Amino acid sequence: MKLHKVKNETKKYLKDRWKSHDFINSFPVLIDWKMDINLLNDIDLRGIDKLGCGEPFWKFPNIISANLKNIDLSFGNGSISISDSEIINLICNDFKFDRSSHISKSIIKNSLFLNSKFILSATDTTFENCDFSNSKFSGGHNEYGFRRCKFINCKFNSAQWKNTYLFACKFIDCDFNGFVISNSLIRGFKVSRLTEEINSIFENCLDVTGLIEINNMENE
Repeated sequence: MKLHKVKNETKKYLKDRWKSHDFINSFPVLIDWKMDINLLNDIDLRGIDKLGCGEPFWKFPNIISANLKNIDLSFGNGSISISDSEIINLICNDFKFDRSSHISKSIIKNSLFLNSKFILSATDTTFENCDFSNSKFSGGHNEYGFRRCKFINCKFNSAQWKNTYLFACKFIDCDFNGFVISNSLIRGFKVSRLTEEINSIFENCLDVTGLIEINNMENE
């Protein structure tokens, strides 16, 4: 299925279209928690935060043991649950993640999270060629964050993450220009090259441990 194309693609239009019963009724896929996950391939869900009949977006289906590509959730708002899956080209620009969002044991590749707002937990997940630039993470009292995750060739330009945690995470060939992590728990932050730039990322992080350079064996 090809992306559902619309005209007048302003941010306001993309959000307002989901308030229209005519638009929802004409949409080629019924989006709910019981849907066939494979129908999410090549789908345009920009602006979504309510489903048909006013159902909240937290009823978006759990993505479990799937291989998907080309899902556009830009300008949306809701809960995303991904486990044991691989997703290529997941676009979440300016997307607001609900606090019930979580990702585990998955691979996210060639994906965009520009200007996104994160409150989520991610465990044992690899993010490869992903762009988190200008994203914001606000994790409450360090209740949300990343555990045993790997970031490969990712960008964090001007991202602002606070009140989060990073436990046993690896960052390989990543761009940290202007990246700030504040008021967070850092217990295992491995990088492919330890530089002065890395040390300047952390602000008011009282417990920064495991800040080390990865050797060649760990890069593989």
